[in-house]
Amino acid sequence: MVPFSIFFSMLQLTSVADLAPVSYANLVGLLTLANLSCFLMPAILVYVALSRRLIDIGFVLNRATIFAIVSSIVVGAFVLFEWAASAWLAGATHSTSAAIGMIVALTLGLSLRYIHKYVERFVDSVVFRKRYEDEAALRRFAQESSYITDRSLLLERAVRVVKEHTNAENALILVRDGSQSSRLAPKDGGSTFSENDPAIVALRAWSRPVDLHGIRDTGLVGDVAFPMISRGELVGALVCGAKRNGETYAPDESSALQTLARSLAMALDALNMRNGDGAVPMQKTLRAIVEKLDAIAYKCDGPSA
Repeated sequence: MVPFSIFFSMLQLTSVADLAPVSYANLVGLLTLANLSCFLMPAILVYVALSRRLIDIGFVLNRATIFAIVSSIVVGAFVLFEWAASAWLAGATHSTSAAIGMIVALTLGLSLRYIHKYVERFVDSVVFRKRYEDEAALRRFAQESSYITDRSLLLERAVRVVKEHTNAENALILVRDGSQSSRLAPKDGGSTFSENDPAIVALRAWSRPVDLHGIRDTGLVGDVAFPMISRGELVGALVCGAKRNGETYAPDESSALQTLARSLAMALDALNMRNGDGAVPMQKTLRAIVEKLDAIAYKCDGPSA
């Protein structure tokens, strides 16, 4: 709000100076300050956006590159078709030339979506190849995680893959220990966090990534936490720390991390069931269902003789 305040203050002072008797020297100085504020406002806003990490520079460059290439292709194709049509139809009437120009413009407009799709694929795989490969690696491990049969190895590899392909300084995985608390993976020291921790409550309530900088009084340290949900329940959380280069997590990167967190949740749930950790609650549920069915049958048939 500071640059806006400066800009509008100078604007008001300039308006007052136009009405009030002010010397020429003071008017020149006031107009100089007003012009300086017009220059400083966007500069300060850009600095604030970058320092507060409101803009992902890589994502902006990606979109700008795609837009520039698509625009160049469309404009170049239109100019080329116009030149070819004018050379071929030199003796044609004005209406014929106009009709051909409209057909060319309509064809390019209808094909713009396909051009954008192929250009985006080219830019992602060539110009931003490292970023594209990192996202693909996260999704590939998410697919492979369900085939890992060792729980400790699964968590260890997940942390290593996240740190390697997101440039994060650290990454932690929290898993429920069966009580009212969540415990870090053994490699992380075994710290426990209450289920009433504000960040864990937000993960359980909204089932979507949580920005840890916007939550007070939480014990989780990092940039963003991704919920690990299986069968509608929060079984853990993937906590990613700040990046080494200071950038934020891009939308496509966050989507890949969310996919990885959900795959880890289902893999851990399957391993718990295989090891018998989840058999007791299911047995209790089945026993309760059988007891209810027996009670209903008893009421329907009546007491036996």
